[in-house]
Amino acid sequence: MPKTKPPGLKTVILTFWTDCFTIDDGPPRKFKDSANAEFLNDVHKGVVPRELEALAQGADLNIELLKKNEEYKPPPKPKVVAFSGSGQTLGEFNIVPVATKPTASLIIIDETKPTTTIQVKLSDGSRLTIKCNLTHTVGDLKSHIEGTKPSGKAMELRVSYPNKLLIDEHQTVQEAGLLNASIIQRLF
Repeated sequence: MPKTKPPGLKTVILTFWTDCFTIDDGPPRKFKDSANAEFLNDVHKGVVPRELEALAQGADLNIELLKKNEEYKPPPKPKVVAFSGSGQTLGEFNIVPVATKPTASLIIIDETKPTTTIQVKLSDGSRLTIKCNLTHTVGDLKSHIEGTKPSGKAMELRVSYPNKLLIDEHQTVQEAGLLNASIIQRLF
């Protein structure tokens, strides 16, 4: 009989590799990186790390620890499937089928709702200012950054002060405490 989660229980999987650790299917985090010291210290003590408390969002948090006796290998990238449909005539223009990869989307602001401005220090040292609604998500920010400055690489976003990794892509800007914040992009 399959295990069922009690209502209000959120499970996070911490996988420890020989050279790093991952949270759920997130990017690898090196043991020697000083930014991970507090997190690893909490896990070693058997305490829920502070950055995971935000994931719980009022639910009980279940942390599953997995240990792999191998080096981390990123999951294979999904294959891009070329568009296989046909073109349509639109006035004098022909829409030609092309092979495309999933595109990143830019943030569209609803001016009738509250907004904030977020400063992003990109991995190449340049800066990007994003104006968004408080209801936009961390995933929306990542998608906007990729749409503005494409890298094709996995990224993580981190609040610069206090130092906090933004793990939950479904968390809104307001829930993540990003009102007028400064964040840092890191590519893998």
